[in-house]
Amino acid sequence: MSAAMHRLFHAFLAVAIGAAAPISATVPALDQTARSVAELSNAGCYGITSGAIAVPGGDDPAGIDKATRLLESLGLGFGLPDQAMNGLGAPGTVLVSRATMGSRSLGQTDLIMAFGGAQPGCRVLLLAEPGAGLAEGVAAQLTEAGWKAVPSMTGQRGTLERRAFLRRDGKGTAYLMNLMTVITPFPGSRLQLFTTTTAIPAGVQLPEGF
Repeated sequence: MSAAMHRLFHAFLAVAIGAAAPISATVPALDQTARSVAELSNAGCYGITSGAIAVPGGDDPAGIDKATRLLESLGLGFGLPDQAMNGLGAPGTVLVSRATMGSRSLGQTDLIMAFGGAQPGCRVLLLAEPGAGLAEGVAAQLTEAGWKAVPSMTGQRGTLERRAFLRRDGKGTAYLMNLMTVITPFPGSRLQLFTTTTAIPAGVQLPEGF
């Protein structure tokens, strides 16, 4: 290889490495965010919905202290900081209305859990700028945690894509988790995706195989 070709090869290699580095560096961040959403939805919301995690009642005089300890056990701080509150927008505000809330920051993203309030079940919200592959990552983590995807209940609804998952507890009670991905961003909102977890009432016909 001539000296000129040798220099050209090394210049090309340096450019290729420099161009690839930002892409590889973002993958762990996306993976960790997806894992955090799935873990909080499964350990937190499923735990609360199934009764494995006790939630203080509204008339409990020590309710705030108990709720704070509950949220801290899940790695969350009680309430929402200004950054998260300002990023909710109208759709996010509806999901957390009158609920008990906890949150934590994941760099440029905010993870929120809300239970009780105006909406049924327990919700986990991810506030972030649009990113690739998060829904797939969350879905994969939920499957690993024991949730079964329901293809017949999956599809796009307006500006949201829905993925549905089912599981049963040790008593045979069935639970539904919806993974909702925002396809078209809502004005004034950083809501990118959210999960909802609810118990399925006895007698409801479930898809075959569940």
